[in-house]
Amino acid sequence: MDIIKIIEENSLTVRCLPYINVSLWGIREGQVLKENQTLVQLPKYNNRTFVREEKTVEHGGWWYVKETKNTNSTVEFSKKYDKFFAPTLEQAIQMYLDSE
Repeated sequence: MDIIKIIEENSLTVRCLPYINVSLWGIREGQVLKENQTLVQLPKYNNRTFVREEKTVEHGGWWYVKETKNTNSTVEFSKKYDKFFAPTLEQAIQMYLDSE
């Protein structure tokens, strides 16, 4: 299977979910941190202090494949609505090809 050729010919966009999801937000006075949270200072925000939280992604490393026949800079992926979602890129592409 020539993956690049299939992606190109079908205008596919692919995404691999991260294994860890990282979120940042401002700290509130009196806030107690959870085990998966730390405080960080970010130089690009004048060393303001933020809460950094890491969560393990349920299907980290799994791949989405979505036909995207437009030039928008944003492509939304949804486990609920996108049906080409698999543990490997090859499997996700094969699911797409089988649906045609």
